[in-house]
Amino acid sequence: MPVLVALAAGTPVVHAQSEGFFVATAVSGDDSAAAQRVVEQIRSALAARSDPAVTLGQRQPAQRLGDVYARPPEALVAGDLEALEACVQSAIQAVAFGHRQEAQAQVATCLEIGNRALSALNREAAAAKNLFDSCLVMVRARLDLDDPAGARQDAVRCRRLVPDLEVDENMHPPHVREVMAEIDREIDGDGGASLRVLTDNGEPCDVFVNGRRLGRTPFVSQSLPFGSYDVQLQCDRGPTRLYRAEIAVGREARVDVDTVLDAALRTDDRIGLQYSSAASHERRRHQDAVFLAGLLGAHEVLLVTMDSGAVRLDRFTTENPVAVTSAKLPWDGETRLVAPSERIVDAVLALRDGRSVDFTTAPASPFSAWIPPGLGDQPPAAHSTSGSSTLRLALGWTFAGLGVVGHALSWGLYVRLDSRYDYFRLAAPGDVDYETRRQAYEDSQSAHLFASAIAPIFSTAAMPLLLPEASGVPWWSWIVGAAGLGLASWGIYALVIDGKCTAQDTTGRCIASNNYNEFGWVPLSQAAPLLAVPLTYLARELFGESTAVTAAVDDDGAALTLRGSF
Repeated sequence: MPVLVALAAGTPVVHAQSEGFFVATAVSGDDSAAAQRVVEQIRSALAARSDPAVTLGQRQPAQRLGDVYARPPEALVAGDLEALEACVQSAIQAVAFGHRQEAQAQVATCLEIGNRALSALNREAAAAKNLFDSCLVMVRARLDLDDPAGARQDAVRCRRLVPDLEVDENMHPPHVREVMAEIDREIDGDGGASLRVLTDNGEPCDVFVNGRRLGRTPFVSQSLPFGSYDVQLQCDRGPTRLYRAEIAVGREARVDVDTVLDAALRTDDRIGLQYSSAASHERRRHQDAVFLAGLLGAHEVLLVTMDSGAVRLDRFTTENPVAVTSAKLPWDGETRLVAPSERIVDAVLALRDGRSVDFTTAPASPFSAWIPPGLGDQPPAAHSTSGSSTLRLALGWTFAGLGVVGHALSWGLYVRLDSRYDYFRLAAPGDVDYETRRQAYEDSQSAHLFASAIAPIFSTAAMPLLLPEASGVPWWSWIVGAAGLGLASWGIYALVIDGKCTAQDTTGRCIASNNYNEFGWVPLSQAAPLLAVPLTYLARELFGESTAVTAAVDDDGAALTLRGSF
């Protein structure tokens, strides 16, 4: 189901001040060409009106998004590998013969080649070595000119360009190797900076820093010289975009990669979102559009969803993304809108006026606005307050806290049950306090069973409210689920063998038996929330996620509502 995403700057509350919409496309398949045609049709219809309030802006923010968020993966320029190899050989030869100015000029050429696509070039082992060697030629030239301070600066630059290679002893003289070793010791000591790289779903991916593989996520390094780096991950689906990390001494730089958005984002010409599944498309397009609009300083977001019978336009602002207005327009299901230009303009004006209108009917009629997943049944009223994410977390942690208390009580009540059973079984039916001991045992048994039953209800209910969003089912969730399966098996086994005879006398009478006093309910109770972890992610992947926690306060009172699927 293709989706158009339009980002608008300015202040469209006062229409004359609006700078128009910036357009991007998003799809959940391969229908980007159809989405682009719809974009151009809307653009033409609005441009014909010559009204700045409803004009699609011509400015393309794709390049700017690369600057403020992440750039597309780099590709090697044809001939760069050969040019770099020839360049470094010329630089080494020049410095060996004492032609220092020529050597410096050759090194500058080598570094220019390397910086054109550093992350791609450094993935080639030979190219990374050539780049490192050419940089070290500059260190040698500085030392030969009796400039040790300049040599140290260039050595830090070399280590930043290629963070992991050792100096080739057969190519560089001892005084160059000594300076580089000194710089590396300082970086490994107190002179290094810290970089942390994480993925949103915990997926283990290879971490490339300036094109060199330094580890896997979750990744932490404290042995990098300060400066700017390009960070890229190599996950199962392929390489991610390039994220800029500014590393300073004494501070940790952190790169958090949203793998779903990274895989969907396109910036070849204009901004695009192309999701791999319908579930991700439904779950993420609203929040991703809001995020991208915020990065670009945009004001309005317009989502245009195309299906077999109609195009739906959903408009909201970055200041109030939960207040959505919608409009529908007819289209032929393949290439273009089946609506005159006037209707297209009327649809955009209706959205600007806060009206949701269906233009597929004659005459046009009101209809319900689209409710993005997690935002409740209606946009917040003027006297309502909404904090869906905060309330959802608050409710989740409340359930989790009640679950923890319940599980602790289950253990404590089991210990008391076990001691009262020992006290009860020592009494005979004819004893004066037999009934008192029996009643105390049965009361403890009831309390234990109640706590074991109520604790997993709260702790399991907390899982879908607290678990972070992820692309697919994270690998670690299966480990948690396996632990839950182990606890469940243990509990079932304890319940099955409870009360079974383990020893008999010569007459066949049981003289010893297993007595777990219903201990099996304890691990079964604790297994439930662990099993819920992978099942929650699996349900989100199969059915999408639409959970809303909303609060409303008005003159008549207050209300807290939880609804949706998890």
